Amino acid sequence: MGGRSVMLSQILSGLITTTIILGFCLLFYRLRHKKFSGFLNYIGAYSTNLRSVLTATLLAISVLLCSLVGFSYLGLQNLVLNPNTPAWSLRLNGFSFREMGNIFVYAWVGTALWEEIFFRGFLAKRLIARMGFFSGNLCQAVIFGFLHVLMYHALKIYMLPTAYILLFSIPTLLAYGMVYINEREAAGSILPGYVTHAVLNTLTPIAVAMFF
Repeated sequence: MGGRSVMLSQILSGLITTTIILGFCLLFYRLRHKKFSGFLNYIGAYSTNLRSVLTATLLAISVLLCSLVGFSYLGLQNLVLNPNTPAWSLRLNGFSFREMGNIFVYAWVGTALWEEIFFRGFLAKRLIARMGFFSGNLCQAVIFGFLHVLMYHALKIYMLPTAYILLFSIPTLLAYGMVYINEREAAGSILPGYVTHAVLNTLTPIAVAMFF
């Protein structure tokens, strides 16, 4: 039951974080533009073409495969199977309908939703507007990668320096690629990046629990 309770608390935390992030972005938009209308377009929350969504899905699968190879090669199984991860919850409670539902909600609502709204919908667009596409995109990607390194470092699991390079480079390259698809192929919609992120967060714990 321990893994399941951790999963549910993470989902609740994600919902609360999404509400806070949306509130912050809306307040910023209101103060800057003196209106509420147009906010969804401002953060890229609108539909897009199917091709960009399929490209995003392929990106997620590619990153997953690269990540599994990298984590396996560097012996980081303990990092991705620690008691605070969805993969651990699957190992502990089994691949039940309820557990898979928790994984799905965790991936699509608990993590990817607020991260895409903030990093790709708010931060990346503002940085690109000020710094240009390459510099602005690279800046948000580096921030995203660095925060993931801090998150893994907080687990206090011993890792070689090469592991930190992997933990930084994968989310950084992923973040850059998601914005590229969003802005270049999806007319600024954050939907493809959201699909990439959510599909990756759905498949990763399943693959880790099965193969690690």
